Amino acid sequence: MKKLVSAAASLALAASMVGSAVPFATGAADSSKTLEIRAFEDTAGNAVSTTITADQIAAGDVTIPFGIYLNEATNDCDSITCQWSVNSKDGDASTANVSFVSHEAGTPYYDAKRDVTLSDGSTGSTNNIIGFAGTVIQNTRRGDYYSSTGEGQYFAQAGYKSGNIDNAWGSATWITAKDGTGYKWSGDKSDSYPIYVQDAVFKKGTPPGTYTIDFADYVADAEYPDNMSCMIESNGKMTTKNGKLNLKSLTITIEGEGNTNPPATTTSTTKPVNNTTTTTTKPQNPNAKSDFVVTPADVKGKPGETVEVEVYAKAGSHKVGQYVVRLDNTDLPQGITASLDDPLCYAVKGNGNYKFELLGDTYYCSTLSSGDPTEVNEDEPVMIFTFKIPETAQPGTYDWNLSRFHVVEDGINKIEFDATINPGKITVEGDVTPGTTTTTTEGPKTTTTTTTATTNPNAQKDFVVTPADVEVEPGKTVDVEVYAKAGSHKVGQYVVRLDNADLPQGITASLDDPLCYAVKGNGNYKFDLLGDTYYCSTLSSGDPTEVNEDEPVMIFTFTVPATAQPGTYTWNLSRFHVVEDGINKIEFDATINPGKIVVKGEGTTTTTTETPKTTTTTTTSEAPKTTTTTTTTSSQPGDVLYGDVNCDKRVNIADVVVLNKWLNDAKSYDMSAQGKINANCCDKDTTDVDSNDSQAIIQSIVHLVDISKGTCTSAQLQK
Repeated sequence: MKKLVSAAASLALAASMVGSAVPFATGAADSSKTLEIRAFEDTAGNAVSTTITADQIAAGDVTIPFGIYLNEATNDCDSITCQWSVNSKDGDASTANVSFVSHEAGTPYYDAKRDVTLSDGSTGSTNNIIGFAGTVIQNTRRGDYYSSTGEGQYFAQAGYKSGNIDNAWGSATWITAKDGTGYKWSGDKSDSYPIYVQDAVFKKGTPPGTYTIDFADYVADAEYPDNMSCMIESNGKMTTKNGKLNLKSLTITIEGEGNTNPPATTTSTTKPVNNTTTTTTKPQNPNAKSDFVVTPADVKGKPGETVEVEVYAKAGSHKVGQYVVRLDNTDLPQGITASLDDPLCYAVKGNGNYKFELLGDTYYCSTLSSGDPTEVNEDEPVMIFTFKIPETAQPGTYDWNLSRFHVVEDGINKIEFDATINPGKITVEGDVTPGTTTTTTEGPKTTTTTTTATTNPNAQKDFVVTPADVEVEPGKTVDVEVYAKAGSHKVGQYVVRLDNADLPQGITASLDDPLCYAVKGNGNYKFDLLGDTYYCSTLSSGDPTEVNEDEPVMIFTFTVPATAQPGTYTWNLSRFHVVEDGINKIEFDATINPGKIVVKGEGTTTTTTETPKTTTTTTTSEAPKTTTTTTTTSSQPGDVLYGDVNCDKRVNIADVVVLNKWLNDAKSYDMSAQGKINANCCDKDTTDVDSNDSQAIIQSIVHLVDISKGTCTSAQLQK
């Protein structure tokens, strides 16, 4: 089995995600919750018997689909994790006889499409399994599909060594929506639909007896005895150890001689197991927090050597709950590469060893202590990179910058920001090669250099990504499909970044349709935006999937400003990284072909030829013809992005926070004129900005309503 991340990494990721979650719950917290294994329906939608007759098992394999169900009164889970296995005292439940097959929510299952209406009001016709929390998305390209709220990892395999389990084994880990909107049940109750579905396949000739599919409940890590393999996090941990979690098993009977036990449902758990186990320095972000300043230490080294680079922070009055840091090797001079060989975060006041973890190309470190952010020790480094200087590096002094340094101060109240980043300085020692001139402009905001770079020399040559060419008029939007030729490679995860700074003429990109269409087989796989990077896991039961080269990996929406000059422009994705096998560390950057966008218009011919990562000059061959007309108009606002209250070109929960503050006290909270226009996204032609606009933004984030066209009405909102 090829898991993308380890169980420990999954739990760490879960902790970092739920730390900033705001449950979408109403009512008092539950004193306990229940996880139950129940028989599920077959692919025709019919109920399934849990009794297998002697004739059936003698004739061939028999499949009993079953689901993992959550029973709760209040929808306030931050995360759910559980494991299960099959057992029998009087039969033979070994892997020679019984196996599990995985069916995730949102994947095709039924023989025919069925009309579905969920509790959020979403409707559609789909053959997908409906999960316990999510919505139905109507999609003209793919067809209607079910989209789960939150993120999950699900596995089915023969045995699980870490749990001392030899028989068929399954597991599920689910994490609530990380944008802070929580979740709503798909049905009128939490157990109207399952979290996850598997088939229990009993092979022909399996001996008669009573078989139980039981939760495997044990201490998952001896260092953390309160962390059980079956656990719900909801206002604290809920486990069988503290009496807040109930587990119910499923009984399946195979009839035959020597077995007369009637079918029954019992509650069972396995025994606990104790495991011992010179480049261009980027201009400063204008939105960066000026009183949280990050500065790398200056270092020296010779070609062929490695040096440690300490990164310090001046935090002012801020505390930190999580660091999100990225350092691209393409942002380092002279072919220098960076790694984080020492993962510790030293700059945390108080006790505890806090560590950075690498997810994709971004380092994450949660510095919460008992759920609270911690003070920054400004005398110790936040992190220590190891820089490797190649033998071919030219001597000289070079500036460099961290690609990103983001701080989450208060996840609940959405207090997070980009830090101000001062450039670091590295001196490559030695004699300068004759004819080579090294020029470095120092200072955090003043380096301006024109460079010409080539395509990433380490990119995988047989995995090639190519955007489709498009045409568009100024002031319009256009969909840009991105295709991949994968060769013999499979994919477990895509990690993609497209910086607006890499697009010509002020064009901005968004991923309004998050689906990854280029996955062969079942499943609706979606990209999620984390920081400024898009992630999509395409694992199926822990295994990477084949690439459908006839379908796009992703479809960006490009917004072209009205001021864009007509012409033909090339552009590049900032990064396209593929994780093929997370366990064996098989991952690589893809070869990226440039895309082409034609901005249509008359009177101006603009030709821009850009190679990947190349700074170029736009040449205008003819001035535009101008017609002068005297008119009287009101001042025009900027481009409207409905829901973007804080005018950061994105719609997320931060916009809701800003809008609610303004609605509560408009006098003390100043919202920009453009922000007010963007905020009026519900009943915009008949009402001013009000609480319905706030609700509309929230519900658009979880795909309950569409506010992008400004046509949303209060009647469409889910009450």
